[in-house]
Amino acid sequence: MYVGLTRAQRSLSLSYCRRRKRGGEAGECVPSRFLAELAQEDLRHAGAPLPAGEAAQERAAGSERLRQLKAALAR
Repeated sequence: MYVGLTRAQRSLSLSYCRRRKRGGEAGECVPSRFLAELAQEDLRHAGAPLPAGEAAQERAAGSERLRQLKAALAR
């Protein structure tokens, strides 16, 4: 995880499974302890609603990235 954090330039997506089969038996998994050390205000959990106003900013940023990609492909 350290390598991912140090090399990510804009964002980093981390994931983990809730259940995993080991030796034919299903068991519960827990997130890495390193996640607790990250600044909580920088984390967004999948499925969790965005704070008020942030959803519009995310859409605008996504639209801008898409516009730039289209412009680059049009050349």
